[in-house]
Amino acid sequence: MPLKGRRRCRSLPPDILSNLPDNIIDVILMHLPCKDAMRTSILSKKWRYHWCRLTELTLDQSHWSTKEDLLDPTVKFSKIVYQLLTLHEGPINKFTINIAELRSCPEIDFFIYFLSRNGIQHLVLHLPRNEDELNILPSSLFTCSRLKCSFSSFC
Repeated sequence: MPLKGRRRCRSLPPDILSNLPDNIIDVILMHLPCKDAMRTSILSKKWRYHWCRLTELTLDQSHWSTKEDLLDPTVKFSKIVYQLLTLHEGPINKFTINIAELRSCPEIDFFIYFLSRNGIQHLVLHLPRNEDELNILPSSLFTCSRLKCSFSSFC
């Protein structure tokens, strides 16, 4: 019986998604929200790491917030951003991050430093507001030599 199954798999026509040209896949991914673009990794081997070359990334609470949260949202957020930035290849031209719902984000300085080394040109930050302390922009923001536009808000 396993032989028949193998023969059947070999006779299947190639799927359309795996045969799309790389530039078409890139256009599709650019039009998807970041979370959905990452989810396309399961479509086929060809799609697995295609999202890693996106030049525009937008992260918000939808990436790390679920109804069954057992981890602190700040820890979950940091883990997701570390994975995303570690897997990403090439320049990141625009990076938008909305972490206003979090109490704090001690790693934001590292994330911005990483972006500065990857050619960030447009940076949008929505950071948490700490009522006990003054709001200070991360110092690594000043290392972004290619930065053309930046927006930061403390919510």
